[in-house]
Amino acid sequence: MSEPRAVATGSRQSPLIKSRRDLCSAIFEDGFMIRSLPLAVLTRRHFDLLGGNPVCAMNAINIRPLRGCSFRQRDSQAGAFSLVLRFHLSIFLFVLLTTPFTGVTQAQERGVRVVKNEASRRVDVFVDGQPFTAYVWPEKLKVPVLYPLRTAKGTIVTRGFPLEPRAGERVDHPHHAGFWLNYGNVNGVDFWNNSVALPPEQQQKMGTVVLRRITQATGGKDRGELGVEAEWVMPDGQPILREATTFVFRASPDLRAMNARHACAARA
Repeated sequence: MSEPRAVATGSRQSPLIKSRRDLCSAIFEDGFMIRSLPLAVLTRRHFDLLGGNPVCAMNAINIRPLRGCSFRQRDSQAGAFSLVLRFHLSIFLFVLLTTPFTGVTQAQERGVRVVKNEASRRVDVFVDGQPFTAYVWPEKLKVPVLYPLRTAKGTIVTRGFPLEPRAGERVDHPHHAGFWLNYGNVNGVDFWNNSVALPPEQQQKMGTVVLRRITQATGGKDRGELGVEAEWVMPDGQPILREATTFVFRASPDLRAMNARHACAARA
């Protein structure tokens, strides 16, 4: 009989292990196993199924070879011991190799992170891995906004309408979404009230704020910064103002804060 080998072939369904005989069969059938059993399936519980005469008793102190198995007993003891020893070492190496990476991932999520996702028209701001806010410029809005805004406990303090309507909310003022800068009269053109809810002929008389580029997206231990440039565009498509804005996000265990510095200059 060949020595049992731990091989993942994927060619067969993993056997359903419910009893001692099932586990004996799984380990020794056709002289090899664990075959298509995923690593996570071989837990301590499977060995505990065998009670006082385990196929392979495995714990933090010792590994004992086969006892009490009703078939292939004597010929398989050495192979079973070798198989479980390799399995035990595999678990050890798996934990050894993955634990540092888990620690690195958790460390990377600490502090304030500012993550660009221009394909989705947004920049997300996280604090210790949890969402704080996002700078978004969806096509259904006529100005980029910060939305939603959350407290340190995760409570959303901005309404959902018009981006994510919630039951029971008021649905007036569709141009009121999140946090943004705007103005109602720039050379006689209304930028404030523009929204997709207006009739097309009325939208044509309104101004639109268009994001042009993201100039900065940095994080840190207790603060992050986002820099953007935008243009205020008149109904005829010509920009009238150039806007440069820097958002500073600060956080502590019980605090979420945001400062915005806006600088607007007339286009020549």
